[in-house]
This record gives sequence, structure tokens and C-alpha cells, in this order.
Amino acid sequence: MVRLSNNAGNPRSTTANPPGARAAGFRKLLQLLRLWLSRFFSPRTEDSPRLRLLGLASLWLAAFGMSWVGGSLWLSLGGGALGTLGHWVSWRWRHQPSRLRPVLIVVSVMALAFLMRFKVLEIFSGDWLPAGHFLVLVLALASFDLRTRGGLYTSLGMSGIVLFFASQQAFDVSFGMFVVGFVVLILAFLSVTFLEDGIRGAQVHWVHGRPTALIYWIGTACAVFTLAGVAFWLMPRGQSAFIRPAQVTILPYTASTIKEAPPLPEIVPGDASETPEETIGSLSAAPALGDGAPRRSEEPRSPDDPFNPVVLFVRSKVASYWRGQTLERFDGQNWTSSRTPQFVVRTRDGPTVLLINRENFGRRNRVRYYQTFFVQEDHPTSVFMGYQGLRIWADKEALKERGVSRGDSYRVLSAHPRYTPERLRNDAARNIDPRLTHLPLGSTRIKNLSRKITEGATSDFDKAERIVNFLTQEGKFDPNRPGDLLSSATPDQFLFQGRPGSALDYASATVLLARGAGLPARMAVGYLPGVRDPLSGAYMVRESDAHAWAEVYFARYGWVPFDAAPREDLVVPGGGGSRLHRFFQSGVGENIYGAAKAAPARLAPPTLELLKNPLFSVLGPLVALVMLVGRWLYTRSSSDKAIMPGHRLPYSSLPGRRRRELLRLYYQVERLLRRRTGVRRSSWQTVGSYTTLRATGQPEVQGHLSWFARAVWHAAYNPVEVPESMLEEARVRLTQLKSQGRW
Repeated sequence: MVRLSNNAGNPRSTTANPPGARAAGFRKLLQLLRLWLSRFFSPRTEDSPRLRLLGLASLWLAAFGMSWVGGSLWLSLGGGALGTLGHWVSWRWRHQPSRLRPVLIVVSVMALAFLMRFKVLEIFSGDWLPAGHFLVLVLALASFDLRTRGGLYTSLGMSGIVLFFASQQAFDVSFGMFVVGFVVLILAFLSVTFLEDGIRGAQVHWVHGRPTALIYWIGTACAVFTLAGVAFWLMPRGQSAFIRPAQVTILPYTASTIKEAPPLPEIVPGDASETPEETIGSLSAAPALGDGAPRRSEEPRSPDDPFNPVVLFVRSKVASYWRGQTLERFDGQNWTSSRTPQFVVRTRDGPTVLLINRENFGRRNRVRYYQTFFVQEDHPTSVFMGYQGLRIWADKEALKERGVSRGDSYRVLSAHPRYTPERLRNDAARNIDPRLTHLPLGSTRIKNLSRKITEGATSDFDKAERIVNFLTQEGKFDPNRPGDLLSSATPDQFLFQGRPGSALDYASATVLLARGAGLPARMAVGYLPGVRDPLSGAYMVRESDAHAWAEVYFARYGWVPFDAAPREDLVVPGGGGSRLHRFFQSGVGENIYGAAKAAPARLAPPTLELLKNPLFSVLGPLVALVMLVGRWLYTRSSSDKAIMPGHRLPYSSLPGRRRRELLRLYYQVERLLRRRTGVRRSSWQTVGSYTTLRATGQPEVQGHLSWFARAVWHAAYNPVEVPESMLEEARVRLTQLKSQGRW
């Protein structure tokens, strides 16, 4: 039975201690936990305007955080303005509970979820902004019935979730000001809560004293920053959090991978074995890329150039060359693609599409990793992915023309290459298309040079390594074109006359020499890994990172990349560092985070099927209606069972049927009084003080309330059984109270 106290504060009898000290201690622990939760989620109306302003500030902070990382400014402003109006409405009518407002809010949220259902599901393809905007609007709608402190705590928590969604697409350290601002708001909310509870004289379970207060504030600050550190720790970090086998990056084979360089032939320009006709018919035009390939202007730019824009942000725990396009055909001047893209759209229904890379389909790829690409510039003929791409999840409107556009975001599942130099030496190149070994007219000198370079090689991989090593040592890199995909020389000038070449020239020469040695080869165009931001965990790829390299096809392992260009900015990210550095870089349980990130992709198919089912439009509102009715019944039953909120202490109650019946009648009186006046009895108030403070100005009504205060005291504390006449009089007085007009 709930504790009742009279005006004189008469004591109550208590039960004996429960048998067993362990059971008593466990019960006390549960009571303390329940008390702590009741302080956070008390149903009492919150009258502090300061706490409401802090809750509104958290909403605006989350809304601006969404627009800061590229979200819609109008949605952010609209959500903030709607939330401001909602906070004012809930403050204005905080003491006038309404049953209509929660219903309208639930209906509005359901309508918003229906309108934004496809936009929210873009989270499956890596775009978290629509889900963040949805939560901002839900927060704004819920603020119209934000009456309790528990609602304010929930609002703070949802604002933090919105900022987490925004952090998924935050690639600048400036976003840290939103994180710091949110932590400051939490500390301010806790501080104001504690101070206002103490000022108002509320029941704050606290041991007064300076040492205790100091311990409280130190513990609160440490808890907040510990939670922030744990959240940072759970983010995708890490140069040391790579997948196994232990390597940080997936890079093409270069001259640095050759442990023992084979002897190189001495190449003399104008070899006597070549006829004048062959020399005249040699390749004399500078190679160029076809339309749509990433390229830069003719003016060289440094990575620090402010006019060197960012073209991609890639969030991945494995760095790779981001391959966007492959070119197989070379007519002596232009590199073009002669094959259809290796992607097949498996599903076109719903907000996302799934594309399968047929080049790697069916291979035994056990170790896999995800990348999320955020496109900042248009690439109409390129779809970027790390080695070796398997599947792509993209928005329905993205990748329409097998290319990406500014603002697109998509996820790629790639397999860690299983090949090693030893395995490739036991493998052999296989020509799957005659065009992959085709050389244009006038390539005799290149064929002869290729034969000299690869003479004595024992495997196809050794041939490719010798070609790469030869170009790295004998070629000259053009320092004016570190990231230009424009040619600096013709193949003859680059190979036989010592003219410096760009990355495109090195890639062209690698492919031509590989084809001259009988290896099926093609050119790959894309970007270098870029610079990784340790805070956001994303690689920032700029225009100066544009690059071209070669790929050779092996029978067992598919396309293997080779890069001969000795660019100075080809920096391989390394591990190492202190243990604390590795702690924050690696994060806890990449398997846990990977499972959480993979959950949306696994839940996408059944979710889409559910949304397409016609029964969903009927069952959805029905389930929501059942939940509303259940909540109303639970609230009603709870108010019938308890007079005041909070925890219940193990007090005993006097027996008697008429006694319990009289107390139930008083519960109805108090509920009627609360409904008429809009004020709930506080935990420190007795029945007599509550009915006296709520004087109505009507003597008849006040007489009924005073009689019930005396009757409740008799039922709660007097061991004499309640007479039947008193019970009958209580029923009559309750009926008269209900029949009264507006008090």
C-alpha cells in the first residue's frame, strides 16, 4: 500500500525485516535504483524554463550540425523553428494535460515516417543525413507535449543521436565544435538540475557537504567525458585496425616490392635491328584518355593549393587505390573502354540498388571490408571502389549512367586480395580477350624492348615485375605533373629518348610493354588513397590524387595492379605509435562495429518487402493505435494504484475490506481534484495539506475534501475497522463532488 501521512505526521507501523540480510540488501539496492530512475523520469511537470531552454538549445545544435555536414539547411531551420514553437506550446500549457496532443503527435510522426520512408532508408547505402533530418523533425513534433524532465532527458539523448548521424559525414575537424557544444550542454543541464532541485527544496537525496559536492561534480565531469571517449573509441578508427592479413593498404606492385632487382638490359635508341620503316611507323602521338576520365587542368597544383578541390571522401579501415574506370583499347593515341561495365543491377525496387561486380563474382574471398564513398565532384563514367570490389549499395537515383555525381554516397563491399608474390609466381597470366594483348601499328620497338626486359623471367609475374622495375629506374617522372592525367611525351619519346613522363605515360608504357611480353593488360584510372583524417576516420581524396596504373590478368587471382610511376606523394600510411595512440586509433571490437554497420544492409531486404506489402498500411496504424490505448490504460491503472509517484517503501497496511474500499474512493477524489486543478500532489505533501492548498472557493466542495482528508487518516492509521456508514457517506460525497460544476 502506498504511504499516506496526516497533518500531524503520525507514524506508521512497518513490517519486520525480511528474512535474510542478503535479501534485504538486494531489496534496498532495487529501491535505490528505482529511486534514481524516478528522479530522472519523474512524471511531475517540469517548471524550470532554464532546463527547457537547454533542451531547445540541444535541438538547434543538432539541426545546425546536420546542415554543417552538407544536410538541407531548410530542413534544419524548419525543424528548429518547429521545435521552438513546440517548446513554447508545451511550456504554455504544461499544467493542462491533454489526451489529444499525444495522439496528434503520434499521427504526425507516422505521416512523416511514411513520407520520408525511402529517404530514411538511404542509410543502407551510406547516406546518414536523411535519417538525421527525420529525427530532428521527430524531436520538433515531440516537443509539443514535452512536460516532464524525463522528456527533456530523452530530447537530449535524441539530439546526441542526430549528432552521431551527422558525424558519419563529418570530414572536417570543425565538426568538433558541435561535439564540444553538446558536452557543454549536458554538463549545464546536470548542473542546473542539481542546483534548481536544491533551491526549490525538492526531495534531493544528497549528503550535504563540500567534499560530497566536490566528489559529485568530479564524478559527473569524468562520466561525461568517459562516455564521449567511449563513443569516439567505437567510431571506425585505425591504421592498426586493419583486416588480416596484417597490412594497412592495398597498393599495386611497384619497384619497391622487388627484393632483388633483376639485371636490366642496356637500351640504345635507334637499335640496328629496327628497319627505317618500323621507325617511321612508330608511335608518335602522345597518349590521352577518353571522355569522362578524371583529369586535371594543364596548370600544376600542389596538394596544399586552395584551388585543389576535394573530389572524394572515403570512410574505410583499409586504404586502397580507388579504381574508378578501366581502359582496354589503345589506338595509338587515345585510351578508351571497349567493354561494358562489369556491374549488374540485381534489384531496382525500393530506395537502394544492389550492383554486383562480375569480375570478382564467384571467387573465394573470405576476408572482406567495407568502404563508404561520398562524392564531391561529378564523374560521369567512373564508379570508385577499392580492391577487390564485390558489391555496391547505392541510392536509387545514383549510378544511373554507370557513373557518380556530386552528392552521391554509396557503400562498397570489397575482398582483401588473396594473392602474394609467391602465389602469383605459381600462377600464369590468361588472356580472356584478344583486345587485352592488342598493340597498335608501329609497336615493333616496344615488342623488342619488352622481350629484352623479360628475357630469362621464369614466370609471368616476374615479367611484370621486371617491366615495372625497368620503368621506375630508367624512366623520368615529370615533376610538373604530379597528379595530372595528361601526357608529357609520346611512347617513343618516353621509352627511347628519355623524355620525362606523367603518371599516364608510365601507365601507358607499362600496359604496352606487358602486352609486348604477351601479358593481358589494361589501364586503370582513379585516385590514390589520399590523406586520412584520424578524427573522422575518412580519407580525403583531392584532385591532385588523380592517378593511372596498369593491371595484368592472372588465371587464379584475376586483375592484379602494377604501378611504375615514382611519384613523391605515394606515401604508404604506416602503423606504430604509442599504445595510447593505437588504443584510440583501433577502437574496441571492430567485429562489433562491423556487425552493427552490416546490420542495415542485412535488414534492408526484409524492410523493403515489408514496406511494399499492402497490409503494412493497415497494420501500421493499427499497431500504433493499440500502443496508444495500452499506454492510456497503463497510465490510468497506475494512477488508480498509486496516489503519488516515486518509489514504494516496504510499509505494511491495516487489514479490512471497507478500509481498502474507502482508500480506493479517495484515489478517485484525488484524481478528480488533479483533473480539475491541473496540479498533482507532491511526494512531500500530506492528504490534508494537499486538499487545503487546493482551496476552490466553494464551501460545499471544500467541506467534502476536508471530510475525505479525515476519513483517509482514519482508514490509514486507525486500527478500528471503518464503519459501513462512513463508507456509504464516502460514496455519496464522491457522487456530489462529481456532479459539481467547474470549481
